[in-house]
Amino acid sequence: SYDKPMLKEDFNEENKNWNYQTTYENFFVVDKGDLFLNRINPTNPYAFLSNWENPLTTFQIRSALKLSPDQGKDQTIGLIFLVQKDGSGAVVMEFNRNKEYRIKQLINGKFYKYLSGEKESQGWVKSGFLTSKDEYNELDVQVNEGQMDFYINKKFVNSFNVESFKSGGL
Repeated sequence: SYDKPMLKEDFNEENKNWNYQTTYENFFVVDKGDLFLNRINPTNPYAFLSNWENPLTTFQIRSALKLSPDQGKDQTIGLIFLVQKDGSGAVVMEFNRNKEYRIKQLINGKFYKYLSGEKESQGWVKSGFLTSKDEYNELDVQVNEGQMDFYINKKFVNSFNVESFKSGGL
């Protein structure tokens, strides 16, 4: 049961939970319940991390995410969690324009191990649960002591155990 919110973000106004600093590569806008991120340099990946330090080993992350209509065919968006303080590891769930999702684990801060899909497809898995492009998709991750269940639009898609990470940032 995940009935006690520890962090709830509605993106109605900027707050201390996030670093909204616009740079040469990123432009942030918070507007009426949405966070817009315009990637000026779309070739480099970017993680928008919370300043809130997540001490929990049992938690749920749920968010509605949408890809921009004009940022190219290689665009992805998703959730990053269990981010280790030293940058050595994290877990990512993301989706792309092709109605595919993938789940990957950052190892030693240097490379990704694909938890979903095959190595040849870089972990991408086709999913009929993803909506068509330019529409919101709800990603839901439930974590309990390293055991993770993944949902897309309220439909279960996968489960993994990552025992090496018990807690970490978002």
